[in-house]
Amino acid sequence: RMHSQLLAQGYEGKWVAVYQGKVVDVDEDETALIERVFRRFGEVPVYIQKVLPTGLPVYRIRRPL
Repeated sequence: RMHSQLLAQGYEGKWVAVYQGKVVDVDEDETALIERVFRRFGEVPVYIQKVLPTGLPVYRIRRPL
């Protein structure tokens, strides 16, 4: 659901940082984004991902028989 919203907001091809369920920053440069986010929030868990037109691949992992 968030993926389609990010595409609609024009973030395709850009890196986004999601903290506590909200997009807190966006940049074309991953390193610059990470540095800004950590300066702003400290070293907390933040989800950072490049917004791709197709979304992320889904992997199905089956346990061995």
